[in-house]
Amino acid sequence: MRLRRTIACASCVSPIKLREPFENLDTKVKQVLAEELKDDTVNYIKTAIAELQNSELQNSELQNVQPYKGLGEKLSPLFGWRDALRKGLQEVLEAVAKSLETGKIDLNNPNLKKANILNVNLLSRNLNRLVNLGYTAAVAKEGKTMEAKTEEEKNQLQQINEELNELAIHLNIVIEDVLKQISTQELNRIYEAVSQLFSHHLSYTENESKKIAPDISIKFPDDQINQVDHQLTFNFQFTAGFAITQGTWQEKIKIEKKRRDWYTLWLWEETFYEIQYETRSSDNAQVPSVEDLLTGWIIQSQGEQIKIVNQIARWLLEQIDVLKKNVNNIQNDILDRYQERLDRANQEITLDYEKQKDVWLLMQAKAKNLSAKFSGLETSWKFKN
Repeated sequence: MRLRRTIACASCVSPIKLREPFENLDTKVKQVLAEELKDDTVNYIKTAIAELQNSELQNSELQNVQPYKGLGEKLSPLFGWRDALRKGLQEVLEAVAKSLETGKIDLNNPNLKKANILNVNLLSRNLNRLVNLGYTAAVAKEGKTMEAKTEEEKNQLQQINEELNELAIHLNIVIEDVLKQISTQELNRIYEAVSQLFSHHLSYTENESKKIAPDISIKFPDDQINQVDHQLTFNFQFTAGFAITQGTWQEKIKIEKKRRDWYTLWLWEETFYEIQYETRSSDNAQVPSVEDLLTGWIIQSQGEQIKIVNQIARWLLEQIDVLKKNVNNIQNDILDRYQERLDRANQEITLDYEKQKDVWLLMQAKAKNLSAKFSGLETSWKFKN
């Protein structure tokens, strides 16, 4: 029993320290998610990891150690995934903005290569149409107030508006695709980080147990924890068009007229022109600059980004919960098997002792019997003499 308590001590202090930061995180994140606050959930995760890495345990030599400190950057995926998502979103938007400003379509970006090539090609064609309509260079960079007076100008303004609205649709599709690929990659990295934490913890516990009980072969399994199956959903709703309002303008018209002047004795007609103004309709619009579009898209994406962060935070809590259960199950299973071996060893020692005891009792009885006989012989010899 003493040996089991010693091994249990080495195995059970550690999981408590492993659980504490994550249990605190679990409470706080669930509170944030339930109240739909805009608190920085990722910072809570980062703080929990720092607590874990700085936590101290007392090892078998009764020294304070930090067993998780050595993991270092291996645990960074647990809180670095948000930056990866933001970077992916920003790089896609910046590639689109630069293509419009320069008039040279360049979507050769590592993150865009993660998207479906057909969707990226549709986005590229859409950008080319905008450039050909004149939405590039100064117009794209600074925006422009347009008053379309002729049918040709009105058609051009309408086409720019339609193409910008279509641009928003293509962005929705491409960005959702890019972020799905990034999130899948990040979830795998998170799973690997949790698995390394799991393996590191069991390895530390195994080594400490061996120091305490070197005569007992202590080996923890190398099993990996199961990855939580979770499908993330994305629903970006970008808009990029602009309002076209109806206006009027005054067209200057020369009206040809004839008249007879007195100095010609009213014999000849002279031609002259009068200026008149006629009211015409126009289509008016403030065409946004690329910078305005970019700012708008980032603002529009913030709500969806919060939803994605909350989804991944929930997934992370589920994965950590699996980690804690696996650690407890494995350690309890190991300790139960150790206890069985200790009980069996104790039983064998007890049985051996009982056997040895019976032998010694028998020998003792025989010795006493022989002693009694020798005593009788001695008395008999004295009597005869």
